[in-house]
Amino acid sequence: MKLGLYYRDINTHVGDSFDVRSILKGLSEENQVIVFCSKKNHHKFIHPNITYYQSKSTLKLLIDIFKKRNEIEYFNMFCGLIYTLPFVALLLKLIGIKYVYYPFGQLMPLAMKKKGSAFKKKIYLNLLLKPLLNNAWRIIANSKYEKKVIEKLVMSSNIIIAPLSIQGYELKKIESLAKKEYYTYIGRLDIWHKGLDIMLEAISLNKNLFYDNKVTVMMAGRGKPVEIESIQSLINRFDLNEIVILKSNISDEEKIEILNKSFFFIHPSRVEGFARSMREAIHLEIPLITTYDSNVGDYIADFKCGYSSDFSVSSIANAIQNSFLNIKDLSVFDFKPLKEKLTWSKTTNIILKEFVQFK
Repeated sequence: MKLGLYYRDINTHVGDSFDVRSILKGLSEENQVIVFCSKKNHHKFIHPNITYYQSKSTLKLLIDIFKKRNEIEYFNMFCGLIYTLPFVALLLKLIGIKYVYYPFGQLMPLAMKKKGSAFKKKIYLNLLLKPLLNNAWRIIANSKYEKKVIEKLVMSSNIIIAPLSIQGYELKKIESLAKKEYYTYIGRLDIWHKGLDIMLEAISLNKNLFYDNKVTVMMAGRGKPVEIESIQSLINRFDLNEIVILKSNISDEEKIEILNKSFFFIHPSRVEGFARSMREAIHLEIPLITTYDSNVGDYIADFKCGYSSDFSVSSIANAIQNSFLNIKDLSVFDFKPLKEKLTWSKTTNIILKEFVQFK
């Protein structure tokens, strides 16, 4: 087959770019793929079946897509809130090329209601994004929850589920650090995006459990001074200074040590594709406490690898409370079936099966 792919940042350091490149690798094994993207080449994947058309100009990329229209059978587009996507979709509709759209978790309900940008997003959703969704030949959701979210936006029977993989996010398990100490959050110290305000309030409702079991909460990751200051203010507000340790800009060695000492990994999120740190935790077989909005909650619940909850203080607090029933025996969490499910080959096979079935 001859496929097209549009994701401007595919060769950059942007978080989703690794996932798009991994899907590209699978698609290009036995198919010709033309990639339309920016000129940035930090992580360019070279393969004889891949041809790149690169430009800083979106208009130039649209012209290139039009010129190559006779060489493309199906087209792939990624991510939810990139404002150039609807124009690519419109062009593809006009020239009669079927396209597959991957939102990557960016259409979650709370993301669309973010304070300060909700009005702009509402206009974008109704004027540009809904036509894109309605005209998509297939929409690829990462989870059952994301599928339900998209179904509330548009009436479509063309939504299929293909989870992102944990491959490429392996960390070393250190047996000498088998003694557990923490409930851990590692990731960007972005309060709104990662739901850290809700997480800290939920922890505060379980203070006695942390005190009684002598368990510490470790919060670590990348953060600007203003973000760190805001999180510390929340820790003070909820009187968690004796329970929560806050570290910023930790090294890879520190991260590996913290994860290896963790009972549970906590990661609520208002909007997510599949956070890197959650994949690392799954590789290390650390049970998770997460929300369905994280786009991983379905898998954690279905494969019994931790606790999933709705995005609310009471629901997350309840998940934390339940988790303490297991801290003396974490062997009840069997990660092997989940790890076998979350592979890039399974993801690309689901996508390619759609192409072949309707070729």
